[in-house]
Amino acid sequence: MNLVLKVIWSHKLIRHAEQRFLLGKDQCGSRPCQLTVDVVLRKSLTYAITHQNKTELITFDNDAKSCYDRILSLLAAMASRRVGMPLIPCQLFTRSLEGMKYYTKVGRGLCESWYKHNEAYPIYGTGQGSCASPVVWTLISVVLINALQHLHQGMIFQTPDGKTVTKRPIDGFVDDTTIGTNMAGEHQTCLQEAQELARTWEHLLFLSGGTLAREKCFYYHINWQWHEGRATMVNPEDLSIAIPRGDQEPDMPISRKASNEAHRTLGVRLAPDGSCTTELNFLKSKVKKFANRLITVNLSTTEASLAYRTIFVLSMLYSAGVTGLSRRQCEQLQKIASPAWLNALGFNRHFPQAVAYAPKSGLV
Repeated sequence: MNLVLKVIWSHKLIRHAEQRFLLGKDQCGSRPCQLTVDVVLRKSLTYAITHQNKTELITFDNDAKSCYDRILSLLAAMASRRVGMPLIPCQLFTRSLEGMKYYTKVGRGLCESWYKHNEAYPIYGTGQGSCASPVVWTLISVVLINALQHLHQGMIFQTPDGKTVTKRPIDGFVDDTTIGTNMAGEHQTCLQEAQELARTWEHLLFLSGGTLAREKCFYYHINWQWHEGRATMVNPEDLSIAIPRGDQEPDMPISRKASNEAHRTLGVRLAPDGSCTTELNFLKSKVKKFANRLITVNLSTTEASLAYRTIFVLSMLYSAGVTGLSRRQCEQLQKIASPAWLNALGFNRHFPQAVAYAPKSGLV
């Protein structure tokens, strides 16, 4: 059954939807040719343009709680039908979930008793380890994002001549999303728009069976204070955003992070003020761990060369395209890494780096 879901949903359906441009641009998760770093780059550019234009910006970072385990099977079927899935596979999908028997596994094996979905005790989700889960969540979240776009403009950016304008309320990768607004106007107007934007997104998730992991939710507020023609970033203190807890519980306030406080976004530590200090310190720690491990293990030069090219370099390059590390900062990282790697590759620690890292194509 899982192989059928993998072939139909994870291969055929998602490619069919991509070819017909049915998934939009704001949900990048579980899609071919879409990378996590693309979402991080979009967020980094949002901060950079806000710095250049000196405009107000409020972003709300949030995480959908147990998104795969809260999927409604009928809603998943409707989202699949929307992008062209035939009726029969959708019926097979929903009826299999409704008729599936679940056994509890303990230390001595499987229990003889079982349970299944029923109206009194419904079981949500697409099943543990289902190959359809990533694609199904993408299809559902695209519908939610389309609804959000119809209700809110979100973040608006345009060229100085006004000929090119982009509007988007949200950037998402699977269940990690960032919604935001830079609506021009009075200070309170932007806050009110951010409040309504956050509440709308929470309502959409709730109506689809999901909810927010509120312990992972926070927001940034970028604002500026002008003095003698110079703008300085400030952190307003009298702000608060609250979102509801389903349809019964009272609203819960969301914490605000300072503009110079970095947050890990899909593996990269970004701060709205453009500082890369947190990411630099993390990379230094990573380089030191690699260097220490090289000293304690006995690798051949071939193994060390393979580890250097396939693990170390790729892990260091992941955030390079979205951070603004200076040449001097990069040299600090290289200074920590080079002695250990040169020794592991069979070179003297003081061997000239210009020769050690020279391209092979130029050598005779």
